[in-house]
Amino acid sequence: MLDKTDSNLLQRKIIIYSVSGILLISTVIAVVSIVPLYKQLISEQEKNLVFSVATKIMAVEEFLARSKNVASQIASRTRVRQKLEEYNEKIISLEGLLPFNKKALGDALKSSNEVHGITQLDKKGEVVIQLGVAVKEKYWPKKMFESNEIIIKGPVNIGNESYLVIAAPIVGGGVKRVGTDIIIYEIKQLRRIITD
Repeated sequence: MLDKTDSNLLQRKIIIYSVSGILLISTVIAVVSIVPLYKQLISEQEKNLVFSVATKIMAVEEFLARSKNVASQIASRTRVRQKLEEYNEKIISLEGLLPFNKKALGDALKSSNEVHGITQLDKKGEVVIQLGVAVKEKYWPKKMFESNEIIIKGPVNIGNESYLVIAAPIVGGGVKRVGTDIIIYEIKQLRRIITD
């Protein structure tokens, strides 16, 4: 027969082994159930991140497409192009070009909150009109005279602001380039999209 001390010792061992067993089983169950849940949560977060990045990429692409569209509209004004062609062919002087083109480009500058400057170049790449924010030649997009495509450079810092510099060819008679409009385009909205 067991005495009272042995009985208490046996009771303690049973309680310790039972508690240890319960803790061990609970830990195993917790690990077995939490690990898949953890993996699923990581997978869902990765999907959310990919979706968020894809959404931002689409928003940036939309912003750039809109800026190209604005530049294209400015560069494709028929009367402005015709006056520039006349200037290039020496039919009119610079003084004959300036009143009409300056007014038309000034109207384009005023009509857009995002366009802060327009520089018009003749077919030789010489500045004929400068309105709004001036951009130095070092900020002009490289290879802009080699293609009839709209080319974007930037962002570039001019003064205390950052802008896109967009070179839009002025094309007449099909593919004949008669000049270039360099548009200074504000990027505050683009910055908000990226940092949101």
